Amino acid sequence: MRLAGILLRNPIKGSIVVVFAAMAAAGCGRSAVPASTTVPASGSAAETVESTSVRQVTPDPEPVAPTAESSRLWAMPNLVGSNLQKAQDQIQKLTGNPVFITRSHDATGKKRNQVVDSHWKVCSQNIAPGSQISTQSNIDFGAVKNEETCP
Repeated sequence: MRLAGILLRNPIKGSIVVVFAAMAAAGCGRSAVPASTTVPASGSAAETVESTSVRQVTPDPEPVAPTAESSRLWAMPNLVGSNLQKAQDQIQKLTGNPVFITRSHDATGKKRNQVVDSHWKVCSQNIAPGSQISTQSNIDFGAVKNEETCP
């Protein structure tokens, strides 16, 4: 958890009020929110802290409703034999870009990276043609270099 301090000058008491705001990281179930602390401007140790307390805050979990984007479905095309770059472009065109990222791997098992996708061709796809895909689908193409034969 990260705390951010804000200094405010209290014109009546001549002191500085330090207010902390808790900023919980995403996914944290609880966060401590400290109360404000008053520190005199003169720096006198006798009047340094007015009071400090910590209160536990447990946010109510909010149900996540499916969005229109996540509930849309498309039929997976048969992209085996296609150029890898064109196969990726076709998925983006089919979905209107919600499915922007697809994965690929070296179908030969040599674990080569597909740095320039246009130099590779699709030998396999992990989702069968005609199957439903959504924004949650993890599409993975097995590919070899254009001049190679698919295993």
